[in-house]
Amino acid sequence: MLGGLMRRFIKTAVLSEVQSPLKLTKLDPADSSIHASHSKIDLRFTADKKIKELIAKSTVS
Repeated sequence: MLGGLMRRFIKTAVLSEVQSPLKLTKLDPADSSIHASHSKIDLRFTADKKIKELIAKSTVS
């Protein structure tokens, strides 16, 4: 789950070098040099999908 979230914000080249969950946790999310371009980040699709799933489960209304 953490890897999926980080794929949205961290450059693909950086994540491709990470070979284990331990190394993934050692990445510094505050380091702006590893951030993906803000123009390539699209949370709307994922957020909409999650909201629809929660509505279907009657978790939210």
